[in-house]
Amino acid sequence: MSKILAVDNDPFILEFLNDILSNEGHEVLTAKDGLYAVDVLEQHTPDIIIVDLIMPNIDGKRLCKIIKGMRKLEKAYLVVLSATLEEEIADLKALGVNQCIPKGAFEEMKRNVLCAVNHRRPSTLAAPPLQETRKRDHESSKSITSELFSLKKHFEIIFERMTEGILEISADGRVVYANPAAIAIIDLPEEKLLASPVSEIFLADYQRPVSELIAAIGGNAKNSTEDILVYMNSYHLMIKALPINKTGSSSVLILNDVTLQKEAETSLKRRNHELELLNLAGHTFNSSLDLDRVLVTVLEELRRLMDVLGSTIWLLEPETEKLVCRQAAGLCADVLNGWCLEPRQGLAGWVAHHRKPLNVSDTRIDFRHFKGVDGSTGLETRSILSVPLIARGNLIGVVQVVDTAPGRFDINHQTLLEWLAASAATAIENAKLYQRAQQEIMEKERAKADLDDSISKLNRTLNGTIQAIALIVERKDPYTAGHQRRVSTLAQAIAVKMGLSDEQIECIRISSLIHDIGKMAIPTAILSKPGILDKEEFALIKKHPRIGYEILKEVQFPWPVAQIVHQHHERLDGSGYPQGLSGYEILLEARILCVADVVEAMASHRPYRAALGIPMALDEINRQKGIFYDPEVVEVCSLIFEESDFCFE
Repeated sequence: MSKILAVDNDPFILEFLNDILSNEGHEVLTAKDGLYAVDVLEQHTPDIIIVDLIMPNIDGKRLCKIIKGMRKLEKAYLVVLSATLEEEIADLKALGVNQCIPKGAFEEMKRNVLCAVNHRRPSTLAAPPLQETRKRDHESSKSITSELFSLKKHFEIIFERMTEGILEISADGRVVYANPAAIAIIDLPEEKLLASPVSEIFLADYQRPVSELIAAIGGNAKNSTEDILVYMNSYHLMIKALPINKTGSSSVLILNDVTLQKEAETSLKRRNHELELLNLAGHTFNSSLDLDRVLVTVLEELRRLMDVLGSTIWLLEPETEKLVCRQAAGLCADVLNGWCLEPRQGLAGWVAHHRKPLNVSDTRIDFRHFKGVDGSTGLETRSILSVPLIARGNLIGVVQVVDTAPGRFDINHQTLLEWLAASAATAIENAKLYQRAQQEIMEKERAKADLDDSISKLNRTLNGTIQAIALIVERKDPYTAGHQRRVSTLAQAIAVKMGLSDEQIECIRISSLIHDIGKMAIPTAILSKPGILDKEEFALIKKHPRIGYEILKEVQFPWPVAQIVHQHHERLDGSGYPQGLSGYEILLEARILCVADVVEAMASHRPYRAALGIPMALDEINRQKGIFYDPEVVEVCSLIFEESDFCFE
């Protein structure tokens, strides 16, 4: 007797087969679909397997493929019992089916099944001719079956031609259908994939999210889920779960291959990062002329973007043609900073000599690599990408990125580094020009400081000389001692109140201190005479402005001191001396000195009279305002005495 497994989703067919085979003494096992049949086959090894073609949860054809893939069932006799044999007979032969029995009348099926089971060969008994009524019923049933088969085949073709992977999942979470796209993505034979727990298909990191995705349907046929992203066999997949029956117990997973999209996104992100780096570099280059700070920023960003061990910038010493590591970023940067390469030494030296980029994928097989650096750092550099730094046609250095893994850099890395090198070279050259300019500025500032110091000394000398001249005049005319100094004080106050420039104020101060220098040529007896001067004596006195001018005109003052001294006794109406100037022919500084001279003279003691006082002096200049004296100067002078605590020392 034989052990027989009958697989059919029709309970009446299963009961029919169980009855006729058990009565013949055979041990009969049954399964309501292909998935249950796989479970039974895990535990049993039947001699004969009878399979229906149209079933849920792994159909007959796919079950046959699974059976033929199980080594322990190599000798099992495989029988297909189906109502669609005519449509699928060609496919069944390719699956290694031993015998095909059409579904029909029970008596006919019984005879064919028993013949197949007992003799393991097709029945030679001819089926009795069908009566007309049965024939019509048979043809009607066959027509319905053909329509259903055509519909099934239509959807199978759609699924098989879809680029998305389709997995049908049973209620207990196992794969019962996979279209060709899904099989290609998962990279498992169909017979191995079917009946497998769906979560075990994915990597460990994704098993729980996939299980939760399926569980999220929650037995509701209207539910759908959000997509999740998983990685499998070099594919990036967006997975979505959908229910396929009213209870929602079974579901479909749609595997959408987004690898190209993800690669495009990755490429776009990398390009964005590259642009960010270039933008950062450009901003840094343009915002700072501190060369070392610029280089450190760029090297760190470059190392982060390329995810490499380190990056360096070597600058050329024109005198010796040696390359010196100006800045390094990454591991062992402190060792590399300041490292010196002889001309043409190492890959950087080669790049500097040939002025060409160089991408070395493995330094072990490149004789140009200088291993002295690796010996000092303790790290073996395998990949090195080098680009020359060229500004205004002149080589100024080399920029490098390095890594311990071989083959790290491609043309995209080289292009990025070349872009960066072009900006860096310009920035380095600008920084050098800035440093030279700073040095020149410092030298000019030192020169200016020296000049200022010299000018200060000259000014002190000038002031000392002026004071000496003033003292000499006072010694000549002791009765007017301090007159020039007091006139200078008042004249400066008037100039400040009028808002004159610092240069004009200094000019007035100096001119006032020596305005009576011409009196040195006047006899002391006349200057000290206690009475009224006669006509001849006063004529001599009136010569002192011209004499002062003659004394001072050859002195290279930065101001018109000689002219001011010459004009300090001129009057607006032209009645003054010695030139008889009027109005604006008289310098403003001389007009100010004139008022200050009159006020101080009237307010002070003279040999020929007592002091008249400030009020009388102010009254005098106000009465002659616009006639002898400049109205604005008079107004300001009066305000100084009225509004402030000004007084002569």
